[in-house]
Amino acid sequence: MNYRQSIAEELMRAEPEMRESYSGRAVWRNWSMDKYKTRKQLWFSIGKDQDAITATQVTEKARGRQNKPGERKKTAIELARERHAAQKTRGFGTGANAPSKRSAMEMVADEVPKKQRVR
Repeated sequence: MNYRQSIAEELMRAEPEMRESYSGRAVWRNWSMDKYKTRKQLWFSIGKDQDAITATQVTEKARGRQNKPGERKKTAIELARERHAAQKTRGFGTGANAPSKRSAMEMVADEVPKKQRVR
């Protein structure tokens, strides 16, 4: 008898108490005790599948392969940050302090009326 089965047997002995309390019903549902009670083979196969998945996740996490660079999808904020950084490197700033494409002399020349310009 494995560890999971011994716990399931103990839960079966306490079934009336489990079904009376809120937390007991949650445990009963999480452990799929109705399947254990009626279809034990299905319960065992479900348990083995879950154990295999959990074991695989634990070993990958221990090996440091949880998130490979190509697997994880970037969030919207990460994509926006990358676009912003790319714009800054190309010389296109953002916001009020962004450098203009025109030179400072051209901007001053536009502000002074044409008649007052000195050449």
